Amino acid sequence: MRAILAFLLLTASCLAQNDPRAIYDEALNKLTGGSPNNRDNIRGLDLMTKSADLGYLPAIIALGTIYDESGSNPSKAAEQYQKAINRGSHFAEYLLGRLYFTGAYGGSRRDGEKWLQAAADEGNPFAAYLLGELMLIREAPADAVRWFRVASEQGLPYAQFRLAKLLLSGRVPINKREAYMWLYVAREAGIDVSADLSWVESDLGSSEAAKAKVEARDLNNKVRRAAQPTRCKGWTGELDGLPAIPPFDIQPYCE
Repeated sequence: MRAILAFLLLTASCLAQNDPRAIYDEALNKLTGGSPNNRDNIRGLDLMTKSADLGYLPAIIALGTIYDESGSNPSKAAEQYQKAINRGSHFAEYLLGRLYFTGAYGGSRRDGEKWLQAAADEGNPFAAYLLGELMLIREAPADAVRWFRVASEQGLPYAQFRLAKLLLSGRVPINKREAYMWLYVAREAGIDVSADLSWVESDLGSSEAAKAKVEARDLNNKVRRAAQPTRCKGWTGELDGLPAIPPFDIQPYCE
């Protein structure tokens, strides 16, 4: 009986050594240990690399964000994101596009446009927001409005602010009422737009402004997006002007 039990334990141990998910979970344990005694960053990175080399998508993206966040090796981050893209991850398309956008990797921001485009086409709000910024750089304000609106409707406050400013700029058909609504929503998310909001409210007049405020409240309830730093639900900094790199341990690859 003891021999059988020992054999089963040995077999389970061997399987675990080649199980990418088990290796990934152990990597998380080493990288996020609750106390210094449980933490081992070097061992954790080795395990994450092993799991990624075995083709486990969460590990591939986690490894990419580890390199990305450290800033030490953007080429390795890009390599991991490309591996994840090859396995069908649209989130990795965004992350690779973001790497180009920040200038950390590649020749220019436009080199990453195709990756942002691909992710935005799949509904990724962060990719849509950065794509809107690229459209402004390309002097294509109508396209910028399109992508800022996609991101705004999914709750990204800086996209809402940028959309409102464009709708007031004269670079696209002016729409003060819609601009007011997006400024209101952006303010509710914590962006200081008080000067713009007061000006538009005054320009609309009290009656139109009152109607727009009611619509803006309804819109805010529909699009509000709170950062929820838990696995698969968002991360602190995702609502920043440049959305922060997701932490490696929240599985942001969920799509």
